[in-house]
Amino acid sequence: MAIITLINPKGTNGTSGPSPTAGANGTDAIFTQNGKISADSLTVTYTGGDGGDGGAGTGGANGANGGKGGNASITLSGNIFNGTPTSDLIVALTATGGNGGAGGGAALPGTPGQDGIGGNATVVANGNVLQPNKVVTTIELDAIAIAGTGSKKGNASATVNGNILQPSKGATNAILKAQAYVRPPLYSQLPDAPSHDGDANFGTKTATVNGNIIQGNITNIMMQADAYYSNGTATLNGNIIQSSSTTTGNTVEMEASGNHIAITGNKVTLNK
Repeated sequence: MAIITLINPKGTNGTSGPSPTAGANGTDAIFTQNGKISADSLTVTYTGGDGGDGGAGTGGANGANGGKGGNASITLSGNIFNGTPTSDLIVALTATGGNGGAGGGAALPGTPGQDGIGGNATVVANGNVLQPNKVVTTIELDAIAIAGTGSKKGNASATVNGNILQPSKGATNAILKAQAYVRPPLYSQLPDAPSHDGDANFGTKTATVNGNIIQGNITNIMMQADAYYSNGTATLNGNIIQSSSTTTGNTVEMEASGNHIAITGNKVTLNK
């Protein structure tokens, strides 16, 4: 199993005084892997740096703003996982945007600075093949995008298109997942909630699962696209599920959650 982790450092805090300075922006975290062949599971966790805190104003000066959180992105395209994994075959991709830095404080008559904006998070997993050559309990592909929080939340986008999950010797569970949401609030920020749908300050969340194939002797199959809690769009379109398992109690679950969802044009064939 390969585990790849990057957590970028926080941006430099601003300086305090009668002319305070803003916090520095967090740095971006970017991972790309295209067209490789691997025998085992892969876990990638990339996190953008938090923004630095704004400097405090003194002598009646306003506080400075916090820095923007760094963006995080993961792209995994055209890879083949076809060896003999040590246990299950799981490809888990998680990108997390950095949080905005805290706004600097101020003594009256000054006003505090604004918290920084949260960083964006993007995960794209397209055209990969997961095909272990031994019986496994679970074969799984996860794309999870978590936007940073701040005075304005970042955007989160998780896309899983055109992948093939095909355990050649069979599997108990096959899972394909795209999730997009925002990190918990800090300071006095409001948490994300369905009631904020339509408010641009809470960012957009998009989860897309289109044109994938899950095929083989598989007992339980799940496809899910979740985009929550506000400004969320979840799509499950044109996927194909074919299970040859004759086990009693086979299950297929297709889930889309969000403020705006679409489940269309999917094809499911069981026991063949």
